[in-house]
Amino acid sequence: MYETDFHLFIHLFTSNFAAFLWLNGAYLAFGAAALVAGFFVIRNFLSGILEPYLISVRVKMGRAWFHGTRFLDYGCGEGQLAEAMPPNSKYAGLDISPAVIRMHSAKYPKNEYITPEQLAKYRPNSFDTVIMYSVFEHFLTPVDVLRELKRVLAPGGRILIITVTPK
Repeated sequence: MYETDFHLFIHLFTSNFAAFLWLNGAYLAFGAAALVAGFFVIRNFLSGILEPYLISVRVKMGRAWFHGTRFLDYGCGEGQLAEAMPPNSKYAGLDISPAVIRMHSAKYPKNEYITPEQLAKYRPNSFDTVIMYSVFEHFLTPVDVLRELKRVLAPGGRILIITVTPK
């Protein structure tokens, strides 16, 4: 068994950042670009592996708060929530991307898929539960969005907002 000397030194220069790794008597230098690129490669790799699990956890957490039979998935994205709806429920997915709307309309023909502009055509009291998974933090005018959601929400309805961070 070999004994390894392992030290990491980080130096911050006026216009450059470098990390030096001391390993068995040799310095290995990493520039800022290599460190940042490595971080994003690892993060994206782990996100890709964990994403289906994290989505299923969010869906399971949210199902406890579902109310009624009429659901609006605001920011439906990949459409995972459409498959998690209770039987005999009415589901509408909303997304800003027309390509996403077309894709989901073909994949789930019994559901409705709309853009934010089309939501204005819905009558008041159209939904029992509005679900927002990892979308609320992207709104430039969240108060306006909440006003519109309140308009289409039935009396006693629920708005479920889950963001990407616990804060």
